[in-house]
Amino acid sequence: MKEVDFIIHIAAETRQNLLNYTDYRKINYDAVVNLFSQADHVEKFLFVSTANTLGFGNEKNFGDEDSREISF
Repeated sequence: MKEVDFIIHIAAETRQNLLNYTDYRKINYDAVVNLFSQADHVEKFLFVSTANTLGFGNEKNFGDEDSREISF
């Protein structure tokens, strides 16, 4: 990243069928931390969060904070 001035990071694991949190963590956390730690000279770093942050939605009813289903 010697010649990089700007980073736009939109990659994420969004599949809903992964059974283990570590499958999400490798992409959605570890990879971001690694990328960010190497971007100390980058002027701008734009990070777009994963698709289901605001809950599930469809064309008629967009997802929002009130529509997300949290299960542990």
